[in-house]
Amino acid sequence: MDSTRQSDLERILDLVLDFAHKMLTKHGEFFPFGAVVRANGDVRPAAGYTGSEQPPSKQVIDLLVSGMRKEAAANEIRAAGICYDARIRPPDSKPTDAIAIAFEHLDGGPVLALMPYKKAGAAIDYGELTFEPGERKVFG
Repeated sequence: MDSTRQSDLERILDLVLDFAHKMLTKHGEFFPFGAVVRANGDVRPAAGYTGSEQPPSKQVIDLLVSGMRKEAAANEIRAAGICYDARIRPPDSKPTDAIAIAFEHLDGGPVLALMPYKKAGAAIDYGELTFEPGERKVFG
């Protein structure tokens, strides 16, 4: 992974993981949201509003992807990440909740970052952040 792509991934991860952790601590859940790296290198959060107080996550994700696609087509962004709450089954383990971040960059393949978590009363125990190949939806 080249240094610009690596830096963009890290900056998006820092922003979205921090916000997801805060939402899980405060509310026990979060709606999908994202972040983009603009063509000039600035990082900014991204959100989607469907008009509903409790929208299905897929609708919010579709809205985020649509907006990011438009920005990518206009060459306004070089990286995008969408963060959502997921259920995963780690190898040799039971299904668990996870923070998922679908990351894409103008240069290089998509990546899916996963951080398992378990609620333990008021506390939340986070597992190790892992990476796997993702799915391209914003660029290309």
